[in-house]
Amino acid sequence: MREFKTPTLQLSVQKDHSIVPDYKDIPIFFEKIVPSENKKRFYILYPVQSTLFDGIYAVRTVYGRINERKRVFTKFFINELEGEKYWRICFNRRIKHGYNFHKDLLSSPLMKDS
Repeated sequence: MREFKTPTLQLSVQKDHSIVPDYKDIPIFFEKIVPSENKKRFYILYPVQSTLFDGIYAVRTVYGRINERKRVFTKFFINELEGEKYWRICFNRRIKHGYNFHKDLLSSPLMKDS
């Protein structure tokens, strides 16, 4: 198993080539910038969180074009395991689609309000 390090995240590549983060308690920021195709996208994947309702868990994502209006999507699950499975699928999908981790989160254009 190979290991990759990012500023706040430890990643492992499994035998089936899927990437699994070892630490899932922080929001993960992705960006994809392709000037030749006029693509400037971001994606923020929040960890699985319990809600005010007993036994209901949520995974929240924020996405859109950098420096444009953000879109927020929240998906609810009846147990934490299902939420983690969905979280892992979303994480691997961003990697597969060519998104990169943003290095400087506080000065990132992702953190500015639209």
